[in-house]
Amino acid sequence: MNEEAPDLLLGLWEQNKWLKGEFFSILSRVLEDYDSYAAEMQKEVSKYSVRVGAKLGLDEQSLLLLKYASSVSEIGMFKVPLSIRYQPHLTELENSIIREIPETGRKLFSGLDSEFIAVGEIIRFHHENWDGTGYPRGLKGEEIPIQSRIIGACEHYVSLLGNPTPSMNYRKQCDPNIAFDQLKSESGTRLDPAVVDTLEQIIK
Repeated sequence: MNEEAPDLLLGLWEQNKWLKGEFFSILSRVLEDYDSYAAEMQKEVSKYSVRVGAKLGLDEQSLLLLKYASSVSEIGMFKVPLSIRYQPHLTELENSIIREIPETGRKLFSGLDSEFIAVGEIIRFHHENWDGTGYPRGLKGEEIPIQSRIIGACEHYVSLLGNPTPSMNYRKQCDPNIAFDQLKSESGTRLDPAVVDTLEQIIK
């Protein structure tokens, strides 16, 4: 093999990684234009998710996929009217529409390369619960991809913290200690205990 070939392959891989990073950055900006509040929450979810993943010792590739997926985990909400997304009480039909968000997100990345497909699968399963009561497939425990478990816990924590935007009062802001107590109460049922413990180490 040509001695320059490994360097060339490395360069192409780095360029490909950069392009994908730019792609997810663009999606994030599109989300911000569509719904600035959701975009701000998504940034917080991604920040916590990557830190948890790193502390749990995820390898470089797994951590990269976590970074991508956590930045757009709610991208499927493009199909959900804001009138539904931001009301405190949903009808059965409206709730079913909300529950389609992960699957819609997965479909956005289907038919692309293996990394995009993997991101789609992480997004698809981030509303599964540790005890098997989540959706869309009712996966349980370690059947759920680790990145999905991390995003699910971080998303739940950020959601519990409440609404930082005064114009949207469907959820009041919550003290971080109270929010984390609620999170801890769901460790082992809704949430992966190891992920919750790691998130606590980062927050406290």
